[in-house]
Amino acid sequence: MSMDLILSKAVEIGELMRETEQVKRLMAANEAFEADLALRDKVGDFEMQRQKLVQMEKDGAKREEMEDQNAKIMSIYEEIMASPVMSDMTDANNEVQEVMNYIIRTISSCFMGVSDGCGGDCSGCSGCH
Repeated sequence: MSMDLILSKAVEIGELMRETEQVKRLMAANEAFEADLALRDKVGDFEMQRQKLVQMEKDGAKREEMEDQNAKIMSIYEEIMASPVMSDMTDANNEVQEVMNYIIRTISSCFMGVSDGCGGDCSGCSGCH
């Protein structure tokens, strides 16, 4: 079996995945995130403050200063995660990851010669939906 054939099948799976509800939801959530400039600014601020903390640690900042910086970072993180847009994007990403993990387990079970009980008929399965 050639690696080219395997990779072409992987591309085919990727193209099929684009048509799933999970991926469509993730794409819509990403679009909503891109459109939310205030949220994107908060994410940028979070990253900047996180980098500042790393630099403070390298520079040997006092423990109290680092704790204050960490509290600031956590406050920004909580604001970000409280956003419905971020919540939806996180949920959608988790759903896609669950499907991807199921696909990987299915592929692994096939080449390892172990059946996970999947007969291809999804009507009684809740694994990837």
